[in-house]
Amino acid sequence: MIIVVEIDETLFGLLVDAVSDIIAPTEDEMQSPPDAAKSGDQSYVRALTLVDEKMVRKLKLASVLPLIQDAA
Repeated sequence: MIIVVEIDETLFGLLVDAVSDIIAPTEDEMQSPPDAAKSGDQSYVRALTLVDEKMVRKLKLASVLPLIQDAA
């Protein structure tokens, strides 16, 4: 399965094994990550929320996939 994402106005396809759920939390439902979640000057986690008592993380794709940023 391919998930299409946009980074800096450029579309990319990410090949994934599976997708379990698709959610659309509002900005009000998202929380900033705690300082402990940050590594160095880059944090891979943009925000957190709870869905059915499970923590869901919203990632900063440009930080997780630095090679994509260089290819753009």
